Amino acid sequence: MRRLFSSVLVDMTGIVVIGVAAYLIVFSQWFGALWAAEIPDSFRQFVTIFLSMVIEALPFVLIGVIVAGTIQIFVTEEHIRRWIPAHSFQAVAMGCVVGALFPACECGIVPIVRKLVGKGVPLGAAVGFLLTGPLINPIVILSTYMAFGNDAMIAGWRMGLGFAAALLIAWSISLFFSSNQLRRPVSLPVQRRKP
Repeated sequence: MRRLFSSVLVDMTGIVVIGVAAYLIVFSQWFGALWAAEIPDSFRQFVTIFLSMVIEALPFVLIGVIVAGTIQIFVTEEHIRRWIPAHSFQAVAMGCVVGALFPACECGIVPIVRKLVGKGVPLGAAVGFLLTGPLINPIVILSTYMAFGNDAMIAGWRMGLGFAAALLIAWSISLFFSSNQLRRPVSLPVQRRKP
């Protein structure tokens, strides 16, 4: 856990340092006055959009990493064997239902799914969780309901069609891939040294 925390801390520190440097260069009057003629407006817009995307995504990625770390420490393969049904379609349906109830974005759900697959969750169930988590969680459905003028029909269609598509895709993956390819260690070719 300490290694994971220090790795995330180093990554976040690097992003913050790059963001502060870009801010100082582009927007600060102290540096900006020196280079105002040399920095085009398109670069300033690029930096603004880039920083806003990083600031928007960073909390969700951090939450995903924290949940993934918690799974790594507290969830064992024995827990997974007890919780996940043995039948592949039931496992896929369970993954889709749990994903639909789990409020996560596209950024934060990837490390969570990777840890679940590493702990023994079948690939079809993990893909179902991966697809339904960001697509039809309660926050997204409420946002869709409000965005379309409190229209429950649009939110219902999104939830129903999204769940059906995720279920179909995840079940297809469980049929085509009987073993879990993501669980196997990657073996790199051995390079021989020339004398």
